[in-house]
Amino acid sequence: MEIQTSLAHPLVKDTKTRQSAIAVIIDVLRACTSICTALDNGAREVIPALEIEDAIRIAGKLDRDVCLIGGERNCRKPDGFDLGNSPQEYSSDVVAGKSIVMTTTNGMQGLARSRFADLRVLGCFVNLQAVVELIMTEWQTGAKHSVELICAGTDRGFAYEDALCAGAIGASLEQSRSDLQLCDATRATMELYRLHSDHLLSFIKTTEHARRLQAMGLEADVETAFDFNSRPLVPVFANSSIKSMSAGGN
Repeated sequence: MEIQTSLAHPLVKDTKTRQSAIAVIIDVLRACTSICTALDNGAREVIPALEIEDAIRIAGKLDRDVCLIGGERNCRKPDGFDLGNSPQEYSSDVVAGKSIVMTTTNGMQGLARSRFADLRVLGCFVNLQAVVELIMTEWQTGAKHSVELICAGTDRGFAYEDALCAGAIGASLEQSRSDLQLCDATRATMELYRLHSDHLLSFIKTTEHARRLQAMGLEADVETAFDFNSRPLVPVFANSSIKSMSAGGN
């Protein structure tokens, strides 16, 4: 089984000819964490949009009584949006039963880069085990034969938290399979994860993106993003929206 890793979304290779692929889009701080939180708290779906204008246009076609617009630019909520990109905002009393149109700086770009894949899911630390279990199920049934871990990154470049999450996924899969084919980027992320796994949160708080969020008073978002397996579901993108698949596959 082959695992490829892209360390930032612009580095995703042209893999349109790859067959039976699973793409895991990773944006730990904060899009994937917020989407997992929203779906786990009862949101009907999350509709991704690349640009602010796209999000406003899509929301304009929906019933605003059951639709919210969420997301960020440069870590801040855009003017006129209902929600930002903090998982703290996506509580059940706000999002239950709602469709959320979301645009973020990096995560939605990573999703757009995964068009080649047969199955497109979102992964982060809060749903890590659920993602690993889904990948293993797809492999065991013969439905999928390769995995592409797409780190969204920050400002089109490397983000330590996304690389560590990719490494955690790779390390978990390696515990169950002895026949993995790992690219150098995958091996590097696994080594980084093993290096920092016993002090992950304290280390992340020293990294670039986390320091920026903490300076904005958003330290709780960083801590929430490292609450391992607190949201046991897999957000799956299909038919233009992201919906929840439980850890059991339902």
